[in-house]
Amino acid sequence: GAEVIAFPARAGNEPWLNKRQIAAHLGRSTRWIELRRHDGLPSRLMGGHRAYRLSEVDRWIEERFA
Repeated sequence: GAEVIAFPARAGNEPWLNKRQIAAHLGRSTRWIELRRHDGLPSRLMGGHRAYRLSEVDRWIEERFA
């Protein structure tokens, strides 16, 4: 199964995840994430690295694949 990634809980401050973490959450490959990003999967470029918010990604997936 996917590894569980613990984050410090701070109300109202959702953590940014990397591509590997998002892929693990969705049960997909990092390549799948890259391909979906080109389709519009929401992400931000932060310090030269892509970052993803779980809530934004889940909402985007539901709108397209549910």
